[in-house]
Amino acid sequence: MWGRIEAGEVSSGLRSKLKQAVRACREGVNRVHLINGNRDDALLAELFSNEGIGTMIFADDYQQIRKATPADVDEMLLMMRRAVEDEQLVERDKNDILDHLDDYIVMEIDGNVVGVGALHVYSAEMAAELACIHVKNDHECQGYGKALITYLENRAKSLKMNQLFVLSTQTAEYFMNRFSYQESNNLEEMPEGRRTKWEQNGRNAKFLVKRI
Repeated sequence: MWGRIEAGEVSSGLRSKLKQAVRACREGVNRVHLINGNRDDALLAELFSNEGIGTMIFADDYQQIRKATPADVDEMLLMMRRAVEDEQLVERDKNDILDHLDDYIVMEIDGNVVGVGALHVYSAEMAAELACIHVKNDHECQGYGKALITYLENRAKSLKMNQLFVLSTQTAEYFMNRFSYQESNNLEEMPEGRRTKWEQNGRNAKFLVKRI
């Protein structure tokens, strides 16, 4: 399961089912599905969608965040196309992504890429940019965006960065309210190479900064 359920959040009957599901996983079962037997379409809805309608306890790699590979790039570009058209993301071509592939991560659900993000590191300034964070429209509101951001922030911390920054046109409030970024008007805080690109693209993105 993605996340943690506290003991007080479930009924005693469901708690028993969860314990048995966990036990089954520990004894070699890869996945256990708990679904509502009162729904006529419950089994079909659970089987023929990535998330399903029930609760799944799993012991395999059903849901993971991992480094992007060359085989992911076409799917990443296809997934980001709508966001580029809506001016949520800067357009990137295949060669640019391949040239910086080590910066990218993907969120994978049952073998399907549903989210992407990148961490661009500026070692001389000990700063890193969170960029290209996007989740497929039909997978929104599942906590995947938050998971991608948290993963990238932890990577930046492991690299001993002093500062994180985001350039955002439409999600500034989300980063400020959920992740404690602060808007800055001091462009001297932005790495020089990135500042030049920002000034040239004309998107008027807000410059958000977080100390780590």
